[in-house]
Amino acid sequence: MLSFTVVSCNNQGEEIEIVDVKKTGNTLSINENSAIISSIEEYEINQSEHSNTKEFTGKIQAPIGTQAIIRPPFSGKVSQVQVRLGQKIKKGTVLFYMENEEVFELQENFNTAKKEYELAKLKFKRQEELLSHGIISQQEFEDELREYHVFKLQYDQIKANLNLWNIPTNNLQIGHRLPIVAPISGQILKMNVAPGMYLLEPDDAEIIIGNTQELWVTLFLKPKETKDLKEGQEVEIWNDVTEDWDQAKISFISSIVDEEHKHIEIYINLSNPNQEYHLGAIAKVRIHNTKDQEGWIIPSSALLQDEHPFVFIKTDKNTYQKRHVEVKSLNKNQLIVTSGLEKGDIIIAKGAIYLLEYL
Repeated sequence: MLSFTVVSCNNQGEEIEIVDVKKTGNTLSINENSAIISSIEEYEINQSEHSNTKEFTGKIQAPIGTQAIIRPPFSGKVSQVQVRLGQKIKKGTVLFYMENEEVFELQENFNTAKKEYELAKLKFKRQEELLSHGIISQQEFEDELREYHVFKLQYDQIKANLNLWNIPTNNLQIGHRLPIVAPISGQILKMNVAPGMYLLEPDDAEIIIGNTQELWVTLFLKPKETKDLKEGQEVEIWNDVTEDWDQAKISFISSIVDEEHKHIEIYINLSNPNQEYHLGAIAKVRIHNTKDQEGWIIPSSALLQDEHPFVFIKTDKNTYQKRHVEVKSLNKNQLIVTSGLEKGDIIIAKGAIYLLEYL
């Protein structure tokens, strides 16, 4: 047993021996009256195993098929607006109506083509009857058939164009306004269309429809940064509103490397029921590499060195045992203990250097 002795005098002048530190094998016991006690800070091993966590910056976007940008197909006057900003609508809802001379002309052409087609159809039916009775020749019938097909093709083409613009062709009247309809269901997120506007260019106005309940966070990572990532893996997204991390999942990892920037696109599915995330915003993403779980994190100040690295582990009140450990560096202030410690162990985090001389 090794002890350090301090000699002092009592009121009667008698010398009193105070044992500051006692050593038994690899265990040191500190006298509760020792000044060393106040220099020691303890640390309990209760963290989860170390995980190599990296942070990246991504952009919040709408998943494919959940957002649509609607612009007028050509110049013209906005005659009526049917929706308002923030409104939830269904696919096929009329957004606004436009008046355009070309559309009016197309309607006139349709009425003309319809009359010509109906007349050609009647003549063709008549020629079929005449042919069946041997009154006209096969050549005369085929000439009428070709003319019938010409009028029918012209009619079908104009009708298809009107249907493309959502203009009904039954009982069509000249001057029917062009309805601009929603291609998807969602909410009106942006709108700068007003009644009476005359639009010279399609880009002069737009309506954006989207569903922001589910979003994508897009990351652009170098190929080596995607190592060990997999679809379905959980990640965390920083929420500026709640000032906390929200859970999300990797939904797709591209197999194509962008030739210009040499990156791979990673898509993260993010639930947004409370509308706390916004399209186009920058998002901070935290990814845990679960394959890198290796040990327990301890302060760098806890580690001492002789032939092997060691720490002092608490075995009783003011009593600490030297224990060898294996470590890896984590950062300037922390180490990872890969063996030698267990959850619940209490070690000296600061002040252990004062015990070195008693070993």
